[in-house]
Amino acid sequence: MAALNREFLLQLNLFILLAIRRQQRKRKKHRFWVREMFQKREELGAYHRLVLELRLHDREYFFRFLRMSPDRFDHLLSLVGPLIAKKHCKSRKPISPSERLAVTLRYLATGDSQQSHAFYFRIGRSTVSNIVKETCNALWTALNQDYLKSPSTEEQWTNIADEFEREWNFPHCIGALDGKHIAMECPRNAGSAFFNYKNFHSIVLLATCDAKYCFTLIDIGAYGRENDAGVLTDSAFGQAFESDAVHLNLPQPVKVGTRLSRARRTIENAFGILAAKWRIFGRPIRGSVNLVENITRATVCLHNYLQLTDNAAYIPEKFIDSEDSAGNIVQGDWREVVENDGGLRNLGRLAGNRYKFNASKARNYLNDYFNQEGQVPWQLCHVRSCGNVNS
Repeated sequence: MAALNREFLLQLNLFILLAIRRQQRKRKKHRFWVREMFQKREELGAYHRLVLELRLHDREYFFRFLRMSPDRFDHLLSLVGPLIAKKHCKSRKPISPSERLAVTLRYLATGDSQQSHAFYFRIGRSTVSNIVKETCNALWTALNQDYLKSPSTEEQWTNIADEFEREWNFPHCIGALDGKHIAMECPRNAGSAFFNYKNFHSIVLLATCDAKYCFTLIDIGAYGRENDAGVLTDSAFGQAFESDAVHLNLPQPVKVGTRLSRARRTIENAFGILAAKWRIFGRPIRGSVNLVENITRATVCLHNYLQLTDNAAYIPEKFIDSEDSAGNIVQGDWREVVENDGGLRNLGRLAGNRYKFNASKARNYLNDYFNQEGQVPWQLCHVRSCGNVNS
């Protein structure tokens, strides 16, 4: 009997020891489920205090804060909201789609760090990071088909060409093309792939726009070290044009450049508006290459969306370049904003200046046309610097 009791006590002690060790190995409980400052988000956070106050009492400052009116915000939310809504859980209430959208728009509009927005909106920094990433993806998904849809028919291309001729007296132009460096902090394990000739890390945004500053084709993500010719050659739409996959069939031989720079100014203004409105491009973006690409896609879509749905508010008078009666350029207000903080950086020309025979032939046709039947009233005075054409 004594031996049995001794054996029982040994097993009991072993069981108790194992239970104690299992308990010790358990993860220590957090001191806080949510930090105290975050618990007051709905009471003191920027969305619940400032954004809602501006919405009710100051529409002008609401526009400055989020780059759009309350009505436009609501419409955008109706498109994006279903893609970023979160399910309720037992322990806490999820952040609403409208607050997620506001956080992302403010981040894109200011370019301030995600940590700053975490303090401002009283949301954890990692949560802000996830919100920005998810909402940028949602903006692209919700908007690109309707507001960044590439022309796909002969009629659509011809409409763009007609618009260039009406607005800029430049016939048979189906878009203005340029590329910009999107500055970013050095990606992990990237070596020198993204390090460009201007001595910073970047990816390339290559884009064309129509006569009204809306982007029509974009290619995002080329290495910053590539030159403009290489980026165009490797881009999806560059290859499409080379193979005639876009099915262009513009009428007649192109008899059309001395006014080339005037028409090309549309893409300069498009990029200028983009950088001035969305100040995320004013400094190197901190994040993965994938995040930088998603941010760029989202802002390009937002640019087109606001251009097409609320143009007068998005691009106020004197914001873009204009002309006087003599054809002199009056620079828009966006230039002062962008040039002061860097904005999008030019690609520059690193390749040779050789071009195909067809390009040379088209240039000569343009030159003859602009100096004969395609001449505009202020043209000669502007070239000869003889003052106002109406004086």
